[in-house]
Amino acid sequence: MTRALPRLGSARSALSRFPAPCLAPTRGRVLAFASVALCAGSHCAWRWQESRGSVCAFGMPATPEKAVVRAAYDIGSGLSKVQVAEVEPRARTILRVLHAEQRQCLMREAMALRGDGSIGAEALAECAQILREMKARAEALGAAEHAAIATAVFREASDGQGFLDATVNGELGLRASVVSQRVEGEIGFLTAVAAASDAGVGCGERGVVAWDSGGGSFQVSALGGTGLDVWGVHLGSASATALMVEAVQGRSFAEEQSPNPCSIDDCLALAERMRADIGPAPGWLLDRLAARGDPVTVIAIGGKTGAFGNSAQACGKAMWTAGELWAAIECLAGSTDGDLQAAGFTTVRMILPKLVLVHTVMSIVGMESARHLPSAGGCAGMLLCDSLWAFSPARSSH
Repeated sequence: MTRALPRLGSARSALSRFPAPCLAPTRGRVLAFASVALCAGSHCAWRWQESRGSVCAFGMPATPEKAVVRAAYDIGSGLSKVQVAEVEPRARTILRVLHAEQRQCLMREAMALRGDGSIGAEALAECAQILREMKARAEALGAAEHAAIATAVFREASDGQGFLDATVNGELGLRASVVSQRVEGEIGFLTAVAAASDAGVGCGERGVVAWDSGGGSFQVSALGGTGLDVWGVHLGSASATALMVEAVQGRSFAEEQSPNPCSIDDCLALAERMRADIGPAPGWLLDRLAARGDPVTVIAIGGKTGAFGNSAQACGKAMWTAGELWAAIECLAGSTDGDLQAAGFTTVRMILPKLVLVHTVMSIVGMESARHLPSAGGCAGMLLCDSLWAFSPARSSH
C-alpha cells in the first residue's frame, strides 16, 4: 500500500538541512518527499497528493521517530558511491547527510578488455577494497543499516553475481541487489528531485525529468499520468568509448583504450552509430519535453567526473544546450590525452565519447537543455526506497 507524503520542503526543522548530496556537513532544513518511492517487489509504487497540513495529517507520527543512520552504496559500472545520512524511516525524511564520496573502479572497461564476458579478479578485488573502506567509514559515523544496489555490468558479467554473493553480501553484509533499469530510473528520479529542491530549482516534482548515465547504461525518468515513466538504454560512458575505438576507429580496444585524438569526423560517426543503437525515444518523453504549457527541467545527476560533470566542465556552466555541447565537442576534437589532462579533465580517454553520448541523447529526444546537479550516484534516492531497507537492523552489518 502506498501512503501520500507532503510536498518537498513542507516539513521543516531547525535540526538540519539536506545538502547537495556530495557535501557535508549539513545546514538547517529537513526534506520530506511527497512522491517517495514505496518500493515493493520489482518496482516502486507512486502516489501524489497536495500537502495542506503537517506531516501527521497524512497518517505519520506527530512526533518524529528515532532517527537511524543509514549507508547507501551505489556500485556502478565505473564508479562506486556511498552516502551516509541520518534518516527518519517512517516519515521517509533525510535529516542530515554525514558523508558522501565516490571512487573510480572501471569494471565495465575491465569486462570489455577481457572479452570473455567476465569482469576479472583484479577489478573485482579493487572494487571489494573500495567497498571495505567505504563501509569502515560509514560505521565510524554510526551507520547501523547498510544497503547497496549493483547496476549494469553486474547484470551481464559472468562473475558479477558471484562477487555480490561472496564479497558484497557474504563478507561485507551490504545486502546488494542487482536492480533493473526501471528501479535505477526510479532511484535516479528520487535523487534528482532531492538535488533540485536543495539547489532551489523551483520546478516541482512534476517539472523534473531525471537523467542518470553511468558506465554501461542510462535512464531518463519523469512523472506521468499514471505513475513514473522510465526509459532505460544499455549504453554508457565505457561502452561508448569502446564503440569509438572499435566500431569507429577500427582498432582493438584490448590493445588501445584511448581513442584520442578523436577527429570531428570520428565524433560524427560515433553519434550516428549510437543513434542507431539507442533507437527512437518513447512517446511519453517526447511529449513531456515538447509540452509548452507544462515546462520541465532536465536534471542530470551524478558526480563531477561523470558524463554530465564533464559536459558542464566542457561547456563552462552547469546548464547547457545541445548546440553549446556540440560546440564544446568541436573545440575538444583533435585533443590528445595530454591536452585533455592539461585542460583539467580526468579519465581523459572517455571524454569525447561521453560528450557525444550526452549530445546524441539530447538530439534524439529534442532536449533543449540539461542541468547538472552533483550527486553521489543514486544514493540519496536509495536512502528513502522502502524495499532496500525491509530487513532487521541486526542483519544490516557483520
